[in-house]
Amino acid sequence: MSLVNDMLNDLEQRRGQQPAESRSQLKWLTGSSTTQKVRWPMLVIVGVIAVLVFLIAWLYKPTAGLEKAEAVLSEARTVSADSEVDSNLLNKAGQKPVLEKLSIGSIKTTSDIESVKLTLQLDRVPAYQLQQQPELLTIRLNDVQAQLPEQFGDVIAPLKAIGIRRQGNDLLVALSLTQAVNRKVTLSVDPVVELTLVLNAIQKIQDLAKPKSPQLDTQTERVADRQSSENPAEKKPAKTPEKALVNKAVEAQSVSTEAKLSSPVKKRLPLTLVQQDKRAVKEARNLLRLAEPLQAEQKLTQLLARYADAPESNQLLLALLLDQQRLDEAAQRLDYLASQRTLSLPFVELKARLLLQQGQAAEAVAVLRAQQPMIQVNTGYYELLALASQRDKQYSLSEQVYKALLNIDAGKGDWWAGLAIAQELQGQKADARQHYAQAVKANRTSDSLRQYARLRYQALAGMTNDDIKKTVEN
Repeated sequence: MSLVNDMLNDLEQRRGQQPAESRSQLKWLTGSSTTQKVRWPMLVIVGVIAVLVFLIAWLYKPTAGLEKAEAVLSEARTVSADSEVDSNLLNKAGQKPVLEKLSIGSIKTTSDIESVKLTLQLDRVPAYQLQQQPELLTIRLNDVQAQLPEQFGDVIAPLKAIGIRRQGNDLLVALSLTQAVNRKVTLSVDPVVELTLVLNAIQKIQDLAKPKSPQLDTQTERVADRQSSENPAEKKPAKTPEKALVNKAVEAQSVSTEAKLSSPVKKRLPLTLVQQDKRAVKEARNLLRLAEPLQAEQKLTQLLARYADAPESNQLLLALLLDQQRLDEAAQRLDYLASQRTLSLPFVELKARLLLQQGQAAEAVAVLRAQQPMIQVNTGYYELLALASQRDKQYSLSEQVYKALLNIDAGKGDWWAGLAIAQELQGQKADARQHYAQAVKANRTSDSLRQYARLRYQALAGMTNDDIKKTVEN
């Protein structure tokens, strides 16, 4: 019995000391699991409340950090106020505000014995350029307000005048000078921003060599006599400050003169003979348009007296002589040119014209046929050949040349009329009548040939190519 009691007591004791992980194993014996009270959420809530209380107490504690925070807040208010002003400006002007432009406070001039100093007082450091001419010096200040300074300096030689004008976004300070100067520019920023321009006048050597006054000459001579009496062995001229200044200026002037002489000077070159020839021809053509042939001939002969072989002037003069029927003078000039060198194509054409006007059609045809230039670029040459061959009664040759010309330009009415005349003289009346009609329809036909073509077209009505009777009139 006591053994049973001991076992029960031991079991009860072990049940009281049973670990948590073994309690879950009793579920299969009792059918229910043991419960355990959880206390950690309460501890967390209490900790959070304590932290909040500490933070609130720290925030409301009057320390130096509060003053600093107030300063930051006031600065933020100022920034916000400025931003409101900027936004108002943006709404009114419609564009972003820009910084105020650079402005000139004053312009001052001072002088000493050797130079003149010009000082521009500004409100900040400028961007500038200098442009110097012999009698004008311009200071270009970039992006500067177009307003006059509060103070202008006095005009002191070599300054003649001071002018300010606006150019785009820049301000130009123009300094008119009485003579050439050497300049030196300095920019200082302490205590104020000043742009200083020092001008040294470049004087002539003769002006520097002249004495300034008789008193200066007398004083110079006295100093020289005194030095020579003190040291008679060394009779050297006295070195006065005035003479040293003169010598220095003379040396500087000589250096600048040598630099000018050594630097290349642009000179206008004289016209060449070819340029003179073209110029004379151009002026002569203008005179011919004004119906002044005598003045045009004089212009050409003046050049040919200096330059006898001028090609363009000779061509225009020969054409002028042929138009005026001065055939002997034209023949003499052509003979002279042929004796100097072989005649070029334009002079060959002029010679053929001369022979035609002299009634030597066969010689004209021979001269023209001796050359064979390209017909595409020498239509006038071949037109003269067609006319000369027709005058020489070489109608077949004339017909061939006119057809070749019309293959190049079918709108030339004179060529249609020339072809029709050549065909009519060969008895080809039907073909000639057809080509007379083309001459009447063409745009570029002279009035006389158009009238003649119309008459011949009517006269050849009903004729055929078999009719060999020549009815054409010269």
